[in-house]
Amino acid sequence: MQINQLWFLDFTGQPQVQFLVPRYQRVYSWLTVQCEELWEDVMRCGRDQISHFISTTLYLDAGVSENGVRRMDIIDGQQRIASVTILLTALRDYMAETGTVLECEALANQESGAAPHDYDPQALHDRFLTVQDGDVVSPKIQLIGPDKTTLYALVMRTPLPERVSTRVKENYEYFLGRMREEGFDARVLWNGLRELLVIATKLGEGDRPQAIFESLNTKGLPLTAADLIRNYLLVAETQREQQRLYTEYWQPMEMLFRDDSNSTGSLKFNTGLRMWLTIRCKRMCISDRTRTFHYFKIYMNALYDGTAEELLDELRSFCYLWSKNYELNSGRAHCSKFAWAKKSKGNTLIPPMARTSDITRMLKTKTREETLLEAMKGQNRAEQGGEVQMCSAPGISMSAAGYETLEFGRWGGQPIVWRVLERGEAWALVIAEKVLDSVPYHSHYIFTTWADCFLRDWANDTFVAQAFSAGEALRLMDNEIHTADDGFWETMGGPDCNDRVFLLSKEEAARYFADASERMAQPTEHALLSGVYVEDGYCLWWLRSPGHGQGFASTVWPVGGLDTAGSGVGRPGVGFRPVIRVRL
Repeated sequence: MQINQLWFLDFTGQPQVQFLVPRYQRVYSWLTVQCEELWEDVMRCGRDQISHFISTTLYLDAGVSENGVRRMDIIDGQQRIASVTILLTALRDYMAETGTVLECEALANQESGAAPHDYDPQALHDRFLTVQDGDVVSPKIQLIGPDKTTLYALVMRTPLPERVSTRVKENYEYFLGRMREEGFDARVLWNGLRELLVIATKLGEGDRPQAIFESLNTKGLPLTAADLIRNYLLVAETQREQQRLYTEYWQPMEMLFRDDSNSTGSLKFNTGLRMWLTIRCKRMCISDRTRTFHYFKIYMNALYDGTAEELLDELRSFCYLWSKNYELNSGRAHCSKFAWAKKSKGNTLIPPMARTSDITRMLKTKTREETLLEAMKGQNRAEQGGEVQMCSAPGISMSAAGYETLEFGRWGGQPIVWRVLERGEAWALVIAEKVLDSVPYHSHYIFTTWADCFLRDWANDTFVAQAFSAGEALRLMDNEIHTADDGFWETMGGPDCNDRVFLLSKEEAARYFADASERMAQPTEHALLSGVYVEDGYCLWWLRSPGHGQGFASTVWPVGGLDTAGSGVGRPGVGFRPVIRVRL
């Protein structure tokens, strides 16, 4: 471990150095109240010419790029580095707006050294906000998710992304607003920034990042139990393994409770982790939720003998059920009502490795095969003997809403009505007018693309066999399917496919429908019986594009909006709205 006391701007302004926030870290979490405290501290330092200790920063050397840029993984201190970066971005823009140049006179409590350097907006931008790696210029600090893209837009002066990080944007606007107040003196702010001190701690191979991480977090926005548990399980892994475990296990848990974000993190998520631990170790009484992580460490050190991935898999399974507990019972039903939380030998109530696939089976009241058999009762699809002939071409008619439709195939005992999206001389590209069924995108939450998901196989095998006669199936055309990567979420669309039945991509859903109201889809009676999610008579339905992570797929909301963050691929209740190309 190497520990140095440095001026904050000297530390963050090192040339050819970039700071990276690992995937296991929490998102940018500072609210206006923390930014106001930072502002007052900096202005006080500037007015009184006094130094101020801002934080201890814990980092690991993450290697050097081909062009000589040294990267540092920030284990602790990312919230303050990010906040000061946002403050400096606002200062740069204020300077450009007002024509201000910062004259850096020597400060009384600092050694003179080299002559002070004056800064105009571009010099500030080059030294403290960006780093150049070959031909690529990017922000000095790389956050994660929407925080990353929003900060990039502010630093690089590009348009804000479609999905903006509210906290990054609001904090930037707060700082810029304070600078525009009457009586603001940029020199006072700048001198205050120069007075900030940091204890920069570089970890070596023999150091224990997690233990140091825990002891340092006593100031700023408190860490939640989820933050500490995530770091405990991921921090010892390689960067590549951290990314895999976070994407496959932890991120799905966060997204299950994404509607519960507040200033201290997800209350439901943290409560779920506490309930899991209470059930896991029935001899522990965790009445104080602030002690959750304390008992978690006791469990890990004294009782648990598995791998981090096995534990993450179990946590993901439990959190899935815990989220359903809130969804179905408004949080009133105690989790011990779940069938798999039952007594067993030893200190635990939950059997080891409760897999997501086990939970999926448990939640179903009937198997997919049983549902399909019920749907097909009374439906006579048998051919009339002899050689199979192509059925007659489906007739196209005009709907009351002014678009073309055709009737082709049957599902749930009823004819399927299709909406024409596009027509050629001898074919029509059509989408089911209504949501036909409720089918998971994949069997459980894992790295998934359209090419290898359960829904693709089911649609091209089971659905085709059950929905169309042999003669009708001859009219189904093959389609070359390309699913684009998602540049915003940095997720992969996967390899190209050749399918007779497929789903729209998010780009196609935007192109083929004029607006959100056009994308709204009602359920068939069979879809309602299969448990599709409905709001005000309209369904949530799948798209084939990837979502927020590789365990998520994009969806269309009941109100017709495109949800590019998507739903977890193992989520039940999402509608199946197939697309086919049929010969006319």
